[in-house]
Amino acid sequence: MTADVYDLGKDRWAVFTGEGPDAPARLAIALTPDDNKDVTDPAGANAPCYASFLFIGVAGNVAIVAAGDNSNSGAGTAVTFTNVPVGWFPVQVRRVMATNTTASGIVGCFHQ
Repeated sequence: MTADVYDLGKDRWAVFTGEGPDAPARLAIALTPDDNKDVTDPAGANAPCYASFLFIGVAGNVAIVAAGDNSNSGAGTAVTFTNVPVGWFPVQVRRVMATNTTASGIVGCFHQ
C-alpha cells in the first residue's frame, strides 16, 4: 500500500488568511494511527483536513508527520515525540503513525 501524498488543499494553514491555529477547534474526531493514511477516523476514512492540534488521552510516544511536511516524495517523514503527557499536543499534524505511537485515546481537532 502506498502512502497518501501531501495535499495542499487539506493544509488549511499553508497560507495564513484568518484566525490562527490556536483558535478553538470546530471539529474533533477520534483518530486511528496509520502508517500510510493521513489523519484517519476509526472507520478508516480520511479526515476533511489536517489536524490543527491533537488531544492525547493516554500518555506515551506519538509519531507524526507534520502538516507541512512534503518530504519523501510527498509521503512525509515521521518524527517521534517521546513521553507525551495527557492533554493538548499543539502540533499541526497530517498523519499519526502506527509505528512508534504508544499513546492512545488520540483526538484530532480541526478548523473547518
